[in-house]
Amino acid sequence: MAGFSDEEILIFGLMDCPEESVMDFISKELNRRVLRPHLNGPQRHVLADKWATQALLASIGVPVPKLYGLYHPRLGMTAAGEPLTTPHECAELIRGELPCRLFLKPRGGQQGQDVRVVDVAPDPDGIPCASSAAGTQSLAAFLDALPMEAGEGHGRSCEGYLVQGFIEQHPAVAAFNPWSVNTVRIITFRRLSGEVTIDAAFLRTGRAGAQIDNWSQGGLVADVDLATGAVTRAFGSLKHEAPRRVATHPDSGVAFEGFVLPDWPRALDACSKAARVFSGVRWIGWDVAMTPAGPVIVEGNSDWSIATQLVNGAYLGPGRRAELEREIALPDRLPSLPRAFARVVRRELRRGRRWVLRG
Repeated sequence: MAGFSDEEILIFGLMDCPEESVMDFISKELNRRVLRPHLNGPQRHVLADKWATQALLASIGVPVPKLYGLYHPRLGMTAAGEPLTTPHECAELIRGELPCRLFLKPRGGQQGQDVRVVDVAPDPDGIPCASSAAGTQSLAAFLDALPMEAGEGHGRSCEGYLVQGFIEQHPAVAAFNPWSVNTVRIITFRRLSGEVTIDAAFLRTGRAGAQIDNWSQGGLVADVDLATGAVTRAFGSLKHEAPRRVATHPDSGVAFEGFVLPDWPRALDACSKAARVFSGVRWIGWDVAMTPAGPVIVEGNSDWSIATQLVNGAYLGPGRRAELEREIALPDRLPSLPRAFARVVRRELRRGRRWVLRG
């Protein structure tokens, strides 16, 4: 049941890890098959809906980015409940704020896929135009080109794009990489008693020219000390190979170690409050942006990557293991060689059968 992949063995350095310490790590398979199904109930589908999540958090005073509304040709709606289904309605919504920068993301997107950052300004004739990495075009053409099928993995329950004001990040955090909003992922865990604890945190920064900060998409990640908000160590991208430890950001040259995140206690408080709202999702990764006015919660994830154990350390330390084993059966040793070999054989046979079925 441990089920470590070749990639995880490489990332976590399990070949050089004492056997009694290997089982302190959580594999993606154990996470997918055992932990998440038990800890994160049906309410995770609400959390996956970024439109519903932001509206809910805002209603109880949790700081979130400025939200104009949800753009969709049929389902679109402004934050005030008015229609937002046409480019004209979108243009009228933001006309009083031009020029402005917008951030658009799929209502049910994952890992920063299909996000758009766009600068909107009127042309000499007063027609709103959108400038992005793809070039400049009319706002209408830009909106018409959005892939509305994004997020269909949620059974078409999360259609449309959130239209948000672009987040102005704190200058100290922007210094790492000004091209992307560099966020902190804060992991909350709700115990059986109802108490919310903070399990881990890590800073994510993008690379030069990139609009997202995801580790899996080429960004960097750094461990954050929970008590102080200080960065302790950082690693390069997971995109191509086992990540390497880095001292500074490769593009900006800003040093990671010793950097202290601004407004750290407020960020922890915001995530703890948000976690109590989603009490049916007990294990959540919150993405928090640090701004000059304080932290804002960008989104919450019930399916965040456990690959960051490389940065934060093995998750199943004595305290957490003992607590989880009160309700979940966890593996405490590696399978014997014959048993492991049998599992490999079964896995390869299943792969072969899929290959045959696919023709």
